[in-house]
Amino acid sequence: MKIYMFVGLPNSGKTTYIQNKILTENNNLVLISRDDILVEYGKKTLGENKDYTEIFKTLTNAQQDEINKIFNKKLEQAQKENKDIVIDMTLLTKKARAKLFKNIHRDYKIDIYNVIAPMDDIIKRNQKRKIENGKFVPVEIIIKMAQSYENPEKNEDKRIEHIYFIINQ
Repeated sequence: MKIYMFVGLPNSGKTTYIQNKILTENNNLVLISRDDILVEYGKKTLGENKDYTEIFKTLTNAQQDEINKIFNKKLEQAQKENKDIVIDMTLLTKKARAKLFKNIHRDYKIDIYNVIAPMDDIIKRNQKRKIENGKFVPVEIIIKMAQSYENPEKNEDKRIEHIYFIINQ
């Protein structure tokens, strides 16, 4: 059983790569996206007319914790069903990845896909997404996230089999 873990800044191309490459090559995968859970949760609690940015700005820390619990329940359920799993999150730091590793069963192998894009492209995509679907991350937040980024390394967890670097231009 396998975990396909996608790491990268917002707008680096993680979701697009997953949709165009990973899911088209294997339709038996379970996709778990924290952003999708956040939007679903936000629309239920704040109203259907809210977009990602409005939801994200409005959520309390307790609600963010609830979203994390939903994410972990979905991860646990997929593992109980022995599914291969795609995880779509930023996971920019070793600490963030370590937190996730704790919730992955020991019999799973992990491949990390580190999606990298030039900052100019990320900012352009961010503006485009704002217009297309209201999903916008303030540029200063993206820059702060980039400053916290740590390259994934095999020694972070013994179940990591491969680390792929995807340059998305």
